[in-house]
Amino acid sequence: MTESLTRVVLENESVRAVILPELGGKIASILIKRTGLELLQQPLHPYGKRAWAQDFAASDASGWDECLPTVSACEVSVGSEPKQLPDHGDVWLLPANCSADATEINLETTLVSMPLHLHRQIILAGSSLHIRYELRNDAPFAVPYLWSAHPLFTVEAGDRIVLPGDVRTLRVEGSAEHRLGKHNDLCSWPIAQDRDGRNADLRIVQGTETAIAEKLFTGPLPHGWCGLYRTQQQAGVLLSFAPERVPFLGLWLCYGGWPSNSAQKQHAVALEPCMVPVDSLAEALVTGCASTLAAQEAFVWQMQLTIAGADKGLSFEEFAELSPTATVSAE
Repeated sequence: MTESLTRVVLENESVRAVILPELGGKIASILIKRTGLELLQQPLHPYGKRAWAQDFAASDASGWDECLPTVSACEVSVGSEPKQLPDHGDVWLLPANCSADATEINLETTLVSMPLHLHRQIILAGSSLHIRYELRNDAPFAVPYLWSAHPLFTVEAGDRIVLPGDVRTLRVEGSAEHRLGKHNDLCSWPIAQDRDGRNADLRIVQGTETAIAEKLFTGPLPHGWCGLYRTQQQAGVLLSFAPERVPFLGLWLCYGGWPSNSAQKQHAVALEPCMVPVDSLAEALVTGCASTLAAQEAFVWQMQLTIAGADKGLSFEEFAELSPTATVSAE
């Protein structure tokens, strides 16, 4: 199927991004042209046609997808009907309608499991991708949902994750072999204790031999940004967003620990700005933290990815100084 896919390329002198509308509008590649550095995890398996409700692990498990209206598969009631929500939501499973030019693409997806419609506008400007989202509820009744960005950044051991200085603890959504605890336990950031009482510096990317796989969530963020520094390449990415619209951040740390049933393993960090600090919409409804759109209501939010080091290399200290200035308007 790879050869038959439509590939939309956004490109300038610094950056080349490739979007696959038929695969949910996946951003498949973000390339720094100066060095040839690919920022996104590349496919673990060849791209293929999506089967409805297939597991994300059975796909290419790569690139940047959008998770809506859930991350974990679950069942919820909407109106008077029970709804089965697929793993990682609808959007990545559905082809997106698109229009594009050299520096901008617009993507439209109408969900199947919920009466929701998502519009994404992605603009490449300099070394940044500006992403505007608009989610509309087409139903005559309120609809619950959760949204999470899902950019899987490829990494090497020694790369560094940077979060705002006021992040002190993270909630464990899941941790392979309970390395950092069980579901809903808290661990410290940046230095956590593992199950054996040893210190684990969560800022530092580990090698695939560690078989680490864990999903963690911050609490509400007063400052909407996060970053990943690629140590050997002297470059990094900053994600910025308005915390009044996107209050939380999920962290997926995968150093050879997933997928469990495949010989091909991810070596990736996902920095996941999100509206709800859980993966399951069903759990979010039980705990009262789900997002909700009223009948015929629309909600708009924005995010920006900035590549630091696109034009020349920079040290980690220089990268860290950029991080607190990363902001984006609430619209």
